[in-house]
Amino acid sequence: MTEYRNLVQRHNVDLVIGYISSGNCIAIAPVAEELRKLTNFFDCGTPRIFEDANYKYVFRTSPTSTMDSVGAALYVKEAKPKMKSIAGAEPEHAWGQDSWAISRPSMKQLIPG
Repeated sequence: MTEYRNLVQRHNVDLVIGYISSGNCIAIAPVAEELRKLTNFFDCGTPRIFEDANYKYVFRTSPTSTMDSVGAALYVKEAKPKMKSIAGAEPEHAWGQDSWAISRPSMKQLIPG
């Protein structure tokens, strides 16, 4: 957040494009709003950025982990319709936690039992 503040305040930028870490995006979004600087997150997978708050100056131009997780569940349903169990091995950060929180119930709904 400090680097973001320095960037937009010292260099008077009009638009920031970047950030790939979901944790960074979650932290920077409210600062971008506070400073009223357009900020495009091009690769933050966590859906929490826009599910937890509404922003006027923050945008995302890539899909969220929701789309990826449900899409993967739909693929598994077609490829392995008799599957009986699932396991997750995801990174221990916002994107990984969010992906598992979406993947598991998606699988259970699409492939009951």
